[in-house]
Amino acid sequence: MALVQCPECNTNVSDKADACPKCAHPIKNPGRRDESLKTVGIVVAGSSGFLMFVAMINSDEALMFAWVPVILAGLAMYVIGCLHRR
Repeated sequence: MALVQCPECNTNVSDKADACPKCAHPIKNPGRRDESLKTVGIVVAGSSGFLMFVAMINSDEALMFAWVPVILAGLAMYVIGCLHRR
């Protein structure tokens, strides 16, 4: 847990807080969004990769290649989530 300063009253506030306890000013926390974006990216890429694997086993080339853009989109979401924190 890190402390950040409230932009309204300059009170030290937890970075996990939604609002300042002193003045109720909302505290922006972009870290939460990044983590959820990485999680969604992993789920999308992983489940799409599994479905692509199933299509490959069933020798359905059209279905197999249809999942490639979805896998790339999931990986892109993951990478954006990782890079956005820096």
